Amino acid sequence: MHELERQLRQAGADRTPCIAFARTQLRRYRDLLYALHPMPSVPEHWQHEWDGTSTLTLPDLSMLTLQPARRVEPPLRVAYRKGGERLKPAGAAHTRELRLLLQEAGVPPWQRAQLPLVWQGDALLAVGDLFLSDTGAAWCDAIDVRIVWMPHQH
Repeated sequence: MHELERQLRQAGADRTPCIAFARTQLRRYRDLLYALHPMPSVPEHWQHEWDGTSTLTLPDLSMLTLQPARRVEPPLRVAYRKGGERLKPAGAAHTRELRLLLQEAGVPPWQRAQLPLVWQGDALLAVGDLFLSDTGAAWCDAIDVRIVWMPHQH
């Protein structure tokens, strides 16, 4: 316990240390300590076309659904972050880097890679159900649906 505490305390404030032992990970983020089961890695180039008629189970076992379920044409594309994505949140004045939006929202770094991005063509509609773009809000309103993401409880 003393060694775990030492390692967590000595990591700089700008770091997110992870100490793994016995199928557990201890992580620190924003002065909180998290005890987690190891999270599965997400496939680097995974993407999937989704027509919205059923719940989509993602590689990390989280789920994405439209409520109410409804066939959408053309199908949406669901993928994980690659880096450099930008989003103009619904109602916001400016487009922002997704990285900054996630930091400001307090999403822990180890969860950011597992957020599904929902695209229609080249337009980023949603980041899980955390952020909806202006385009995404208009799309959801036009067909009267909500995008719902259910993270897997690791």
